[in-house]
Amino acid sequence: METTIEAIREQIRREERATGLRGDGHVTDAAIRRRRVQIAVVAMVVVLGLMMTTIANDLWLDFKRNSSIVDVDTARLAMLIFTVAFIAYALEKEMHLRRLMSLGHEARQLDLQLADRILESAALADAERAVSSSLDLDAVLEAVLEQGGTLVVAAGASVSLLADGGELREVASWGARAPRVAEALVMQVALAREPMLVSGPVPLDLDAERPGERLTSVMCAPLEHDGTLLGVMTFGAPPSERFDDGALDVVRRFAPRAASSIARARRYEAAVALVDSRGDPLAEEVRTVSATIRAAASELRSEVSPQRRLVLLAVVESGAARLLGAVG
Repeated sequence: METTIEAIREQIRREERATGLRGDGHVTDAAIRRRRVQIAVVAMVVVLGLMMTTIANDLWLDFKRNSSIVDVDTARLAMLIFTVAFIAYALEKEMHLRRLMSLGHEARQLDLQLADRILESAALADAERAVSSSLDLDAVLEAVLEQGGTLVVAAGASVSLLADGGELREVASWGARAPRVAEALVMQVALAREPMLVSGPVPLDLDAERPGERLTSVMCAPLEHDGTLLGVMTFGAPPSERFDDGALDVVRRFAPRAASSIARARRYEAAVALVDSRGDPLAEEVRTVSATIRAAASELRSEVSPQRRLVLLAVVESGAARLLGAVG
């Protein structure tokens, strides 16, 4: 986009030089209007000069016969030639001015689009920070739906994650009107791995709590991280409103960031579950050393050779040292 804007600026500079304006690449409608007024003033002077020479040629007969300085016929012919040349000049300048106005409007439109992109990127960055601020999966899912719904101004949102059996199950929802679209639509998005925009009537699953309500517009986007599909998030538009391609582009850019945070939270959740399943490493070591000391003490109570007794005492002493080191 920056290259396009710079190319338009260069065209504006050329057109400004052609129309006699300052070639700075930033034209305004006011400057174009001033230039047109200047050309109009000169045109009025030319018309008045042509009128004067015509009147003099037609009415001032005595002046034509007696004047040895001014040849009215020559002046009239010169004025006609000058008028034709000025008309060509004015038409050429008007063509450049119209082109300049069109380029100016195009440049301002691109500037607005660039500004919107910058604001949109800033909003996405803020949303990503909010989504990444926690490692708790439930908190991350809630943040994903809230931030995504705020970005696209949705009335409600939901997210379905892929279960071990390959089924998509809704695990979180947000807003007063959480969208419940047909499973076939969600599965289609999951298989295609491409966001989808659907505008009414949207196919809905029957909901006994809210009979008769229909979504006017809905967006579904896949949650994909490192080539792995995690699930699908869905956004529903407010009543009488519809999403557009701009909102779909925002969701397309937000989905990978949300998927990254969800994948990170799931890895953390899996690591915590693994640690819990293995138990406390310190407690496991204490149990092992204690069992070794108990076995050595039980053997010492029986009749053993002096050499064996020394070995068992060394085992007890070593185990006690390990326990002291573990708790110290």
